[in-house]
Amino acid sequence: MGAASIPQLPPPQVVVGEGRTSSVALSPDGTLLLSGGARRLLRDPRTGRVLRALPGEDCLSQAVMFSPDGLLAAANCSGVPDTIRVWDVATGEVVGRHAYPNYPFEFSLSRTGQLLSINEGTVSAVAARGEAPPVVLSRGDAAEVGPDGTTLVVVQDGKLHLHDAATGARKKTFGAASGQPVFSADSRFVAVRAEEGWQLVDLQTSRVTPLSIGEADVMAMSAGARTLLLAVGDKDLDPQLALQERAGVLKPQLLSPAISAVNFGWRQAAWSADSQRLWVAGAQGLFQVDVKTRQAQAVKLTIFGQNQGAVITAGKHAYVNLDEGAVVGVNLTTGQVSGRYGQGEPALPVSVTDRELLTLEAGRLLRWDFNGGAPRLLLEDVTVAADRGSTVVALTKDALYRFQGASWTPQKWALRQPVPYEWISLNTGADRLLAGYVGIEGAATDFINLSGEQPRVNLLSEEGTPARLSPDGTRAAWLQPDRVILTDVASGKVLWSASGPPRAGTFTPDGTHLVITRYNGTVVIHEVTSGRVVQTLAGNGGWADSLAFTGDGQLVTLGVEGTVRVWKLER
Repeated sequence: MGAASIPQLPPPQVVVGEGRTSSVALSPDGTLLLSGGARRLLRDPRTGRVLRALPGEDCLSQAVMFSPDGLLAAANCSGVPDTIRVWDVATGEVVGRHAYPNYPFEFSLSRTGQLLSINEGTVSAVAARGEAPPVVLSRGDAAEVGPDGTTLVVVQDGKLHLHDAATGARKKTFGAASGQPVFSADSRFVAVRAEEGWQLVDLQTSRVTPLSIGEADVMAMSAGARTLLLAVGDKDLDPQLALQERAGVLKPQLLSPAISAVNFGWRQAAWSADSQRLWVAGAQGLFQVDVKTRQAQAVKLTIFGQNQGAVITAGKHAYVNLDEGAVVGVNLTTGQVSGRYGQGEPALPVSVTDRELLTLEAGRLLRWDFNGGAPRLLLEDVTVAADRGSTVVALTKDALYRFQGASWTPQKWALRQPVPYEWISLNTGADRLLAGYVGIEGAATDFINLSGEQPRVNLLSEEGTPARLSPDGTRAAWLQPDRVILTDVASGKVLWSASGPPRAGTFTPDGTHLVITRYNGTVVIHEVTSGRVVQTLAGNGGWADSLAFTGDGQLVTLGVEGTVRVWKLER
């Protein structure tokens, strides 16, 4: 495919998924639940059923909000520039669009019709309707706007300050404070860290009360601060959410089933008016929680994976890790889910034909026959696997296995020393591969040649950054933190580089172009020989975690928000 022949792609067709639910807000009367993600969806809070999608170009919304009277809704929107959109809830019409220099995570709609936003310690206000530039009200290290939109608190110079949201005027100053403050659902209380732990501030009486929650973090509070939503456990690796009555037992009670709090951010919890129910958007999807029983019920379960290479295609179908416990088959023509393949553990698709599917689940390489039946175990203790055509390569810590054809009897090569490879990329013949890892004792990227009886392993980089091998096995595209670098595999010579942090990448099947996804949601196509950008595609609705091509040349993307899109190429 020459540079001049790369077709112009229309906006992608969304073929499956409403997108990962990344934030939620409850309307003041409790009749509507607004969920954010790749789309802004108004739902029935009792069932999670979608009532209406708020219109607007594709983008990723990680925070959503209703106005205190319930007439307006707002959401942040990633893009160039980053914006906050405002909708009329009754008509679905976009009535406000406001650009910001940095992606705004925190904002609120006030009773006076203002949009209040907090961006890197700056609190700004602007009329919610229209497109006027915002006016700075206050500055601080951290801030939060009350759910009723009339007050805001700012942490500045180690103290907590209460401001009037309409004018920015400071009304009160409280004692020592640090970190991000958290409002109760009725805007009366604020929880904030102090030197000795968390404390609760009553904004009406100015009373400050210590919170006995140990090492937990406050994520959200019900009206009256009666119930606290907490993150407990190992907060760096996998914190779990728990509920605690403020006047009750000191030990937080975990939600059941356990919900991960990883990346738990702004407006991820919405409370019912009676504080007896809670909607939580966590890493596993959207859940409704009964406060009394601590039982969590999935309302809309849309799981996404951060793994490179989490989409493969065969014919008119794609297979992706949309479901935490299974690989999901998707018909790219109809958008319908054609099947789920898994045994309850997080799974990745590895290889597929019109007869069978290979998945990697909890270190087990499994073969699924589309005619039904239990999967066949091919290999255990696998750290990573990938395919090229009819060949599958799998790595354990001690050996490399190559399956060719339909017999599923592998060739095996012992590794000279145990290596916990985490990613892999193959050439067309599957006799050359790049494999890498990042571990406690260091990182490495190896080039492995399987042409002889013993594979030759050459160390290419000590950085351990992911790379993609060209179809002919002569070039490597390195996904560095701030740029993409194309090198010659044999000599290590840099052929060209392109600035900008990449998210994922793949070569076109003929090897003439390199397709890169970026964190701003665009897909960039580079000419391999020169590095020249020949096309930039927008409309992906948030960055794509992985890419694949169908047999007839269509581009399939799996977005971070959990939506599969197919880009139909013009002929």
